[in-house]
Amino acid sequence: MILNRLAASPYGVHLWLLLYAGAWVLIPYWSNAGLPLDVVEQSAWGREWPLGLYRHPPMKVWLQEIAFLATGGWLPSVYLVSALAFVAAQLALYALLRDVHDRTFAFIAVVLSGLVFYFGVHLPQWNANIAQYPFAALFLLGTWRALTRGSIGWWLLAAVAAAGGLLSKFTFVLIPACLGLLVLIDPYWRSRLRPVHLAASLVLFAALVAPTLWRTFFSGGSEAGDFIVERTGLDSGRWSDHLMGPLVVIGATLGVLVLPWIAVRFGIAGAPKPADEEAGRLETMLAVASFGPLLVIALGALVLGVDIKDHWLLVNFLFLPPWLLSRGMRGRWGAMRFRPGGEVLVLGAVLVIMLVYPLERQAAYWRADGRPMEWTPLMPAAPLVNAAQDVWDEGLEAHCLPPLPLGVVGGESPAAIVASTLPTRAQWFDQFEAGRSPWVDVGALEVTGALAIGPGGEFFADHGLVRAATRQYDWPNSRGGEGTTIEISAWLPQSVCQ
Repeated sequence: MILNRLAASPYGVHLWLLLYAGAWVLIPYWSNAGLPLDVVEQSAWGREWPLGLYRHPPMKVWLQEIAFLATGGWLPSVYLVSALAFVAAQLALYALLRDVHDRTFAFIAVVLSGLVFYFGVHLPQWNANIAQYPFAALFLLGTWRALTRGSIGWWLLAAVAAAGGLLSKFTFVLIPACLGLLVLIDPYWRSRLRPVHLAASLVLFAALVAPTLWRTFFSGGSEAGDFIVERTGLDSGRWSDHLMGPLVVIGATLGVLVLPWIAVRFGIAGAPKPADEEAGRLETMLAVASFGPLLVIALGALVLGVDIKDHWLLVNFLFLPPWLLSRGMRGRWGAMRFRPGGEVLVLGAVLVIMLVYPLERQAAYWRADGRPMEWTPLMPAAPLVNAAQDVWDEGLEAHCLPPLPLGVVGGESPAAIVASTLPTRAQWFDQFEAGRSPWVDVGALEVTGALAIGPGGEFFADHGLVRAATRQYDWPNSRGGEGTTIEISAWLPQSVCQ
C-alpha cells in the first residue's frame, strides 16, 4: 500500500508533500488564464515593498514579491509560494507531532490535511489567510518546545513566528492569546514559564510588529479602519448578521471535520497503546489553537453582528486534522496504518478535491450559457495590457509628446493587472485614492501623466492633465469570447503640438 510505505519511510512525508504541492502549482497554472483577484492586487503592491497597507498587513505582499523576484519575474510563482507556505506548515506540525508520537502517526496527520477542502481548492488563492500557515505552525512548535525544553532559542522562534503571523493578518493574535491563556491557567505549563526568556520574546515580538502597526493605524490615515468596518459589515446594522456569523463558523468547522473524521473512523487501524500525559497535553494545545480562536470569532460575530467568511478561518483549521487523529485514535496509537479501504478513501478524496478546481473554471462558462463571462482568473492579462499600451502611445502621439514611460495606472483590479504586468511594472493608483496609494507622487502627475482603467479618470483633470486618448476596449475571456467592456484613457500634460 502506497501510503503505508510512505509512512514507514523517513522521507515519506517529504515525498507526499512534494507531490501534493507540485499538483497545486500545476493545477492552477493549467486552469487559469489570469491570476486570482487577491493575487493581482498583491502583485501590484509588491513593487512598493509597503511597510503597511490599508487592507491587511503586508507579509503576504512581501512573500509574493520575494517569490516573483526569485523566479525571474514569473507571475505564476504565486502558486509556488502558496504551496510552499502549506508545506512549511505541515513540516512544522510533523516535527511537533514527532516530539510525542511515532513517524506513522505524524505522517497520517499530514495526509489527513489533504482531506480539508480549503487546503486544496483555496490554496492557489494566495492571500492573508494562507500567508499565516507557516507562522501558525512554527508558533505552536516554538511554544511547545520552549515550554518543554526551556531553550531561549525556541522562545525567540515563537516570538518571530507570532510576529510573522500578525504581519500576515491581525486576527492571528487570537492564536497566541488563546495559547497564552492556556499556559496561565494550567499549573503544569505555568510552572514551565521562564520569565527572562518570556520577556525577551515579548520585546522581540513588539520590535518586529511595531513599525507596521504604526504605519497602518497611526500614520496612514483612516483607510485601514474604514476598510475593516466596510469589509466586516460592522456598520450594516442588520440583526440577521448576529446569527449568521456564528452559524458560518460552526458550519465551516463541522464541514472541515467530516472527511478527516470518516478517514479516522473507518480508514485507520491501530494497536492498543496507553495514553500518556505528554500526548494529552499536546492534544489539548492543538484543540485550544483551533477551537479557542474559532469560539472568540463566533462570539464576536454574535455580539457585534459582523460578517464572517468561511475562508477567513483557514489558519484555525490547520490544527484540526492532528487533533482529530489524536482524539479519535486515543489509546490505539500503536502500529497505526491505513486500512486498504482507508487508503482508497483518502487518495480518492484528495483527487476529487483537486478536480474541483479546474471544473469550477469550466463551470463558469457553462453557467454563462453564451452570455458575457468575466472572472478574473479567466481573463488573460496580455490583451488588456497591449490595449492599454496602445492607448498610451496614441495619446502621446496626439499631443506631440516625446516618449514617456507609463509610470502610473489608476483604477480598480483591471488597473492592478495592467500595472503589475507591464514590463516596467507601473505604480498602481488604487481607486484613485492617494491615501490608499502613498507611493504615488500626485504632484508629479502633471508632468508624467497617467493611465486610467475604468471609471474615475476625471481625478487626473484636477491635477493639470487632459484626456489625450480613450478607447472602449472589449476585453475577451480566456476562450476569446465576450468578457467585459472597459474604458482605457490616457491622461497627459497639455499638448505641445504646433
